[in-house]
Amino acid sequence: MGKVIAVCTSERKGIQKTSVPEIKVIEDWGIEGDAHAGKWHRQVSLLSFDKIEDFRARGAEVEDGAFGENLVVQGIDFATLPIGTKFQCNDVVLELTQIGKECHSGCAIFKKMGECIMPKQGVFTKVLHGGVIHPGETQEQGGQAGGMSICTDTYKADPSLILGYHVVPGKWLLQGGTTGGGGVMRWFEREFAAYERSRKADTGKSSLEQLNEIAEAVPAGSEGVVFLPYMSGERSPVWNPYAKGVFYGLDFAKTKGHMVRACMEGVAFSLRHNLEVAEAAGAKAEVLRAMGGSANSLLWTQIKADVTGKAVVVPASDTATTLGAAILAGVGVGFYKDYEEAVSMTVKETRRHEPNPENKEVYNKTYRTYRDLYESLKAMMVRK
Repeated sequence: MGKVIAVCTSERKGIQKTSVPEIKVIEDWGIEGDAHAGKWHRQVSLLSFDKIEDFRARGAEVEDGAFGENLVVQGIDFATLPIGTKFQCNDVVLELTQIGKECHSGCAIFKKMGECIMPKQGVFTKVLHGGVIHPGETQEQGGQAGGMSICTDTYKADPSLILGYHVVPGKWLLQGGTTGGGGVMRWFEREFAAYERSRKADTGKSSLEQLNEIAEAVPAGSEGVVFLPYMSGERSPVWNPYAKGVFYGLDFAKTKGHMVRACMEGVAFSLRHNLEVAEAAGAKAEVLRAMGGSANSLLWTQIKADVTGKAVVVPASDTATTLGAAILAGVGVGFYKDYEEAVSMTVKETRRHEPNPENKEVYNKTYRTYRDLYESLKAMMVRK
């Protein structure tokens, strides 16, 4: 999830946009009254608040909208996302269509700073569904971040997690998440897997499959390499927009495989951190159900089981949102007598990962290093 910090518009192209109290987003058009709205693929532009803050820290004096962005969003590293990623905020649904743009070298920001972040960090979207967005609202997106959602029968909360009503009457939903998740592996593959990509034709395996194999050859705990997956600040339970990704424990004996496995373990440690906070609040998860792209990796799913000490079940359907909507509709029209019947008839397991006790013991030690590492560095992870 990310938080909308500002919404901005302009009546003409080629000028900076200005912050406004709210925007009306129109399906397959863009923002009402904005110069960039129209029947094309760049209807709404987005830029990470965290990247803007980094730019400001280098001496740039820029206001929201200065780069021509419509939405300033905290907590999402947009440039790491694949084309086709969907974002939702209230009723508004956007689809990512383009990453970056050609720089206008004559703009005021470029003249002063010698660079501009919009050409590399800005992204563009088309509007799949319209609505209204105000600053301060929460945005959800799939395929990038990681997290947990625990359904409870009673109110159980912690200020460092997110609590809300469940769509099922009488239920609560306690949630937490990391900015890392699958995006960590997409970043690593993009930056460090040129060799694996070049061997795809020879091996018949994707670059991610090859990375998975070299990570599997490394022992649990990555022989002391620890990774903080805070690649765009961090959400719960840390809530630090200035937190950074960190590799710790590298030396000349370490390989690419150590780094890949450490990435997977770091995301799993973040999951464990969230689960521990939830359990302290009284919301204990007995079994984890894995969703998203990372669930396709047998290794990564097993790592999550070993790190958390909980069984991880992978459902047959990887379209959890769509299936959930179908279940709600089925119960609503009387096709199923209740939610229990609906789940029993539609949710099927493909595999189950039980924790490995030996690996769990290793991970207990590595997890303490993971927690201590952030505590030791957090004083440096502040706005400069």
